[in-house]
Amino acid sequence: MRFLPALLVLAACARQAPVPGYTLGTDGLPIVDEDPDSTLPFDPRVRKGVLDNGLTWYIEPNQRPAGRAEIRLVVKVGSIVEEDDERGVAHYLEHLAFNGTEHFPGRSLVAWLEGIGMRFGADLNAFTSFDETVYLLQVPTDDPALLERALLVVRDWADGIVFDDEECAKERGVVLEEWRQSGGFSERLQEQTLPLTFHGSRYPDRRPIGGESAIQALDCDVAERFHARWYRPDLMGVIVVGDVDVDATEAVLREQLGDLPAAGKGAPARPWYTVPDHDEILVSQVTDPEITNTLVTVMHKADAV
Repeated sequence: MRFLPALLVLAACARQAPVPGYTLGTDGLPIVDEDPDSTLPFDPRVRKGVLDNGLTWYIEPNQRPAGRAEIRLVVKVGSIVEEDDERGVAHYLEHLAFNGTEHFPGRSLVAWLEGIGMRFGADLNAFTSFDETVYLLQVPTDDPALLERALLVVRDWADGIVFDDEECAKERGVVLEEWRQSGGFSERLQEQTLPLTFHGSRYPDRRPIGGESAIQALDCDVAERFHARWYRPDLMGVIVVGDVDVDATEAVLREQLGDLPAAGKGAPARPWYTVPDHDEILVSQVTDPEITNTLVTVMHKADAV
């Protein structure tokens, strides 16, 4: 019996009106606001601040699960800001951040994490998207020294990555293998659907994984140049959520990250790219031998709120 490939139909409709905003109800939970132009209010449980160097931080106490804290370093740059000769470097740089930093040489970061009962992958990880790169770390909070050490990790990710030629060469091979493993059914679908989803924009040409030739061209110089240009406190946010004392956590955060060098006067402005609106309905018909069902997707584009 011969199976014919199924069909995926993707329709991208014109931009719609913004979704409604929200306010907090008497129970502290968000409720839909009748005013469509309102914005989501800031959660009063979250303490927020901006350091003198421009880094924004957020701390929220949350006692469940007990004795744990989630930490994020969010860098507001991803593959969308890459130049033509830098494609794939944002993701490549994310990989290098685990191969040696100022205070955690070689693979000692993973060794330290496993030594306190955490796991690489589950409790220590990162991801790169079009518009951001996010580093993730979970640590116990029963010992204040562990939280202090974890924020030292964040500092190294921000300004202490070591660019070693041997490690850069090794990691280039790792990223290349990741690209090869991703080259299946879902990858082929994305290649066909992204030009429609992001019609008329820069996004289809700046996929975070890059491509084979782009990955092979990556080296320490390209990664270090990208890091120096975009890894700056004014483009970073640090988030701590968990079973923590907010005052003590803020003090440690200021101590560990307050002296990161601010962006210089010649630092480039972070460019922001949009997806242009369109009046017509765009339609794409996608087929692939591995599709096992027929799917119709209708996408309504909306302004960010």
